Amino acid sequence: VVGDGSPALGHENGNVAFPSSSASAQGDVEAAHDGGTEFHLLPQEHVVPLVHRRSNPNKKGPDIYRAVLEVPYEGEKPHLNGFRSVLTTPDARSQWDTLVESSELIEMPDSDTRICKTNFRLGWPASPRDAITVSRTLDDGNTLIDVSASLRASPDAPAYLRPAPPYVRSHVHLFAWSVQLPSSATSKADGAARTAFSKSKLPTIKVTVFWSWDLKGARVGLLSGGVGNQLQLALRRMVSYVSKNSHTIPSVRSFGPGIDIE
Repeated sequence: VVGDGSPALGHENGNVAFPSSSASAQGDVEAAHDGGTEFHLLPQEHVVPLVHRRSNPNKKGPDIYRAVLEVPYEGEKPHLNGFRSVLTTPDARSQWDTLVESSELIEMPDSDTRICKTNFRLGWPASPRDAITVSRTLDDGNTLIDVSASLRASPDAPAYLRPAPPYVRSHVHLFAWSVQLPSSATSKADGAARTAFSKSKLPTIKVTVFWSWDLKGARVGLLSGGVGNQLQLALRRMVSYVSKNSHTIPSVRSFGPGIDIE
């Protein structure tokens, strides 16, 4: 699936190529942002998400943080394409997550599964961290779920999966996103009158993120507030990035004739 739906559009670094325009006619390529002008998210720069923390009762792992943000929008046909494009593109994460120095796709077993390497930046005097995660995306048209967790270390792992200085290998127990559209019943009831409502009355998209991260060392180098503060900042910036830049990001939805994944 490509950013603006062009049948021969390719990623500029060559990772995604569409050598044949016939692929679109065969149904192998589907526009990622069909109807992208039918609705838009409203600014949320000054809204602070609710953040909850759940401690591990057995003290065998890090706390689990959850942040929730209700994002109002205008328009009659909301969709999840923008969120999916951003969340399934590792290279874009450093643009909205200030804790991430870089992130790259290592392997793509299928169109919904990704193995990625992420480098995290921590302030002095902490050493930077990295993580190798496997991610899975589920989308039923009304709810988008993207779940990531660290791969288990293996002595047989290839060199590119092993930790290397100056990075210390951290462990992501859970990094998950849930994006929920309003129920179809609510959408039909509101109808065209939505745009006439005040912002407080507009329908909202519920965005939830979960994070449980073991730094494998002292929690130094994080901003005041620790992981909880970092999470709410990432949530706000991700929503803003989706609103402003998601239409520029290509994403692959399926494999088939005429599509090369390199």
